[in-house]
Amino acid sequence: MKIGIIAPPFEKVPPPKYGGAERVISTITEGMCSRGHDVVLFSVKDSQTKAQLRYIYEHPLRTFNMFSDDAQANFAFQSASEFDIIHDHTYTGAGVRYAQIVDVPTIATIHNIPNDAVEANDQTIKIYSSYKKAFLVSVSNTQQTLFPGVNFFSTVYNGVDTHEFQYHAHKDDFMLHIGAISRRKGSHIAVEVARRTRYPLKLAGKIDDHEKPFFDEYIAPYLKPGFIEYVGEVGGQERVELFQRARFLLFPVQWPEPFGLVMIEAMACGTPVIAFGNGAVPEVIKHRKTGFVVFDIDEMCLAINDINSLSSRDCREHVLKNFSNEIMLQRYESIFHEILQKRK
Repeated sequence: MKIGIIAPPFEKVPPPKYGGAERVISTITEGMCSRGHDVVLFSVKDSQTKAQLRYIYEHPLRTFNMFSDDAQANFAFQSASEFDIIHDHTYTGAGVRYAQIVDVPTIATIHNIPNDAVEANDQTIKIYSSYKKAFLVSVSNTQQTLFPGVNFFSTVYNGVDTHEFQYHAHKDDFMLHIGAISRRKGSHIAVEVARRTRYPLKLAGKIDDHEKPFFDEYIAPYLKPGFIEYVGEVGGQERVELFQRARFLLFPVQWPEPFGLVMIEAMACGTPVIAFGNGAVPEVIKHRKTGFVVFDIDEMCLAINDINSLSSRDCREHVLKNFSNEIMLQRYESIFHEILQKRK
């Protein structure tokens, strides 16, 4: 089949460092190419893909704005008639709106939550509930509960490349917090846990301009070599090795995270996760088997004492059985075929 895949224009595909959604989009794009489908990726010129690449922006914009997201979808849907199916990943529901005016079936994977991409919850929910022609896919079952009145077609969990994120039995004595350095990711909580427990912490991730005051107030004053270290925004093998070496991943997320790709990247490497039970966390972690789901800082600190009771092999097996790229690709390909069959 001929598939058009629309990525937001804010990061490269694949992203060199930060960009969970773009990492998933890259996997789907390359995976569908490898499975013999004719794929066109709408992204930015800097992206790398085996698919045909089309773009209006040469470089990733990095900072979100809804107008550019809409422009990306508009550009892609101008050539909608070329495709058997369109797979939209824009953040604002732009693809869902344009799907109303074309005859090609559109699948939209929603990577955010109602108040994440635009300012008003009601506005986002109204878009997804009013424009009913697109087939909506969530990345977790929990995510669906945040969109009351919206009819989802299916849930497909994000996948991880288990060949890239390989199992590593030997661990060093530090905990890892990786992702955008921000309040909603709980970066300040990670620092507080380190200070209370005296357990070494490495923080890794990008700092957006609007998060610099947060970093300067809640992170920077407590940085100390060998104890609490900020290692910058990491990518490639450096990123993989951090996951492999960490004793555990700390995920004190402060918002209803729709999925949390870093959790399965850690577990793929045999690294357990201690996380606040917000959003999809309880769906991703097997409590007391591949990590601990906790609900406050005190519980998070106490869980560290039991971290050695968890098996790194169990973490790896959990990902292989539930969150591999192969499983994700098979699910999407099955959905594509199912929707095309419905159209006949």
